[in-house]
Amino acid sequence: MREFYSVTFSLFAVFSKPFDGVAGLAAAPGLQKMHVYTPGKAHDPFLNDGAPPPLVLQLYFPSLDKVEESLDGALQTIQGRCEVQVMQVLPYLVPEPREPACTYLVAYEGKAEDEKAWHAHYLAHHPALMARLPGIRELEIYLP
Repeated sequence: MREFYSVTFSLFAVFSKPFDGVAGLAAAPGLQKMHVYTPGKAHDPFLNDGAPPPLVLQLYFPSLDKVEESLDGALQTIQGRCEVQVMQVLPYLVPEPREPACTYLVAYEGKAEDEKAWHAHYLAHHPALMARLPGIRELEIYLP
């Protein structure tokens, strides 16, 4: 079920206030692609986690070295304006891959009692369940 690519990393930048410098970030060395997420409205009867952030950026890089180089250069403008986390990207095959029309980002808060066991169980079971969702176009899992 896994589709193997070279290892890539995503830098997630979560802003609590609007930021108008997104276009300038495209000059980051090694930046492969960038997703710009702004909030939409949806009703989830099982979850109410408050208002979404006004902006989340996801920047893809081929290596941690390129992430660090970018943070020291082109991405200095975001430092201090957002929360940043870098994660390894694990892409998975889906039945009908296409460009995503929308994105549903999920974050699991807190620490697992045994993080290695939690990740192993999640990766062994969850991607197969998500890939069966009707109309799913892309599936990526991110590991710290």
